[in-house]
Amino acid sequence: MKTKIQFKLAGMTLLGMLLLTSSSFGQYTQNVTNTMAPGANQVEKSATVTTFATFKEAVGLAWTNNSGGVFNFPTTITPNTTTVFRGNYGTNSGRMQITSSVNMQNITSSANSFTVLSVPNGTTSTADQNNYLLTLGLFDTNSGLPLVSEVIKQIGFVILSRSNVVSYPLDLRATVTFSDSSTQAVTSVIGLGSAADDTFFGFTAPDGLAISSLRLQSFVPNSETPIAARIAWDDFGFITGASTATPTPIINNVRPAAYSIIAATNGIHF
Repeated sequence: MKTKIQFKLAGMTLLGMLLLTSSSFGQYTQNVTNTMAPGANQVEKSATVTTFATFKEAVGLAWTNNSGGVFNFPTTITPNTTTVFRGNYGTNSGRMQITSSVNMQNITSSANSFTVLSVPNGTTSTADQNNYLLTLGLFDTNSGLPLVSEVIKQIGFVILSRSNVVSYPLDLRATVTFSDSSTQAVTSVIGLGSAADDTFFGFTAPDGLAISSLRLQSFVPNSETPIAARIAWDDFGFITGASTATPTPIINNVRPAAYSIIAATNGIHF
C-alpha cells in the first residue's frame, strides 16, 4: 500500500512538472519600453492617418503614465515556434498579450532578408503565410485574468520590407477588429529591399470600443491574389485606456424654455 501511494505522488509531481513546462513553451516575455525604433534603421513611410512620428510621441507618454509601451524584442525569441508574446507594463501588474495564429520565429538584421528597427531582434512567421491573426488582450500578471477596467485603445507597428524577389514587393493589408466586431482595414505596398520600405500602421478604437485583434494579409501588388510571404514586424506599440465610453454631456436648466421668443442679445443660459 505504501508503494502505491509513493508511486501516485511521484506521478502527480511528474504531471505538475510537465504542466509547468508546457505552459511556458512557445512564449516570449519582456518588459515593454518607451521608445519606438531607437536604432539606425528608419521607418520610410506611414500607411495610416496616424503617423509614425505621432504615435511614437503618444506611446512614449503612455509608458510614462503606466498605460502602454513598446515590444522591441531586446532578447532572442525562442523557441522558433513562439505563438504568445507578453509585454509587462506600468506599475499595476499589467500585461499586454499578443497571440499569433501561426508559429513565429526570431529574426535579426541581414542584407539578404530583413533589417530590424530595434537591434537585435524582430519577428516573423516560421513559414511563408498569406494570412495570420494576432489576438490582443490585457491581463493581470498576478491573477492571469483579463483586465476589466482597462482596454487597448491604440496600436502601432512597423511591417519590415525584405530582400526577396520571390514574394516582394507585396501589398500588405492590416485589418483591426474592435470589441463590437466592426473592422478597419488599410492596405499599403511593402517594397523590395532590406530596410528600403519599412512601413508604419497605426489604429485607434472608436470611443467606447477596444482593439481586440489584428489580421495581416499579403497580396500580389494591385490585386486580390494572395501571395505567401514572411510578414515580419518589429516595435509593436500599444496604448491602453478606460473600458467605458466617454459620457454624453447633459445640459440642465436651459433658459428660456423651448419655443420661447427672445431677443438674440439676451442669449441662452444654462
